[in-house]
Amino acid sequence: MHCTLHRDSHSSLKMKLCLGALMCTEINKALSVTKSVGTETIIVLKHFLLAPIKRHPSRTTSHMSNQNRLSVFPTRMNLTITKNRLKSAEKGYSLLKRKSEALQVKHREIQQKLNKEQDNLKNAINNAYYLLAKAEFLGSNIKMFLYECSRSPISVESSMEQVSGVFLPVYSLKQDNSNPLLFLDKSGSAYLGARNAFKTVIGRLIELASLKNSFVILDEVLKNTNRRVNALDFMLIPRINNTIDYINAELDEQDREEFFRLKKIQKSKKKS
Repeated sequence: MHCTLHRDSHSSLKMKLCLGALMCTEINKALSVTKSVGTETIIVLKHFLLAPIKRHPSRTTSHMSNQNRLSVFPTRMNLTITKNRLKSAEKGYSLLKRKSEALQVKHREIQQKLNKEQDNLKNAINNAYYLLAKAEFLGSNIKMFLYECSRSPISVESSMEQVSGVFLPVYSLKQDNSNPLLFLDKSGSAYLGARNAFKTVIGRLIELASLKNSFVILDEVLKNTNRRVNALDFMLIPRINNTIDYINAELDEQDREEFFRLKKIQKSKKKS
């Protein structure tokens, strides 16, 4: 077993020596080709051949960086366009943020009114049925009263309310006192009070339905607005900033390469 281990280590050492000798022969061949140029070129070539290979960080992470920036060519024109796009995105973000805040205030206000109207509706319904039972206890002619009520129907009017560019339909009970109901006996006035109580219940039901409709519309618009705000804040604006940094880095690299090229040209002209 010891002989086997010694043989394996000897063979691996022999393989390393062979690879080293092969690299030396290749380097000598390359150096022999460039000996006529001068000692400076030989030193540079030797340093290039013997130095370890290093990957540029922008090349190794190109796949990851492409996902976090826009796919544009690094030019000064694209840099100007990207900066203008960043200003537009930031302006749109601020406008959508203010719209979201205004919608949230209105949303909370409608929610508070909705809860309050639901409690008031319960009391109004109880009061209306109490007055109806009181009128029926007096034993008046309800058919005649219903006939008189049919001569003055109830109508609903609608309007539109605008909140940060969102139109909300508003419904309300139209008050029409052109045909008042008149009764001479005591039971007629009791039925009239019950009718007014039920009319109040209908008005509260219409207002409750209007608030519920506005609440649903605002909730949907608020979700879409918050989704756009988050998309701008966490996706588009960081990608544009990464794109601007990428273009600046590439332009700086091009400037350094151009400066180095000009220096080499000047140096070669001075030698000649």
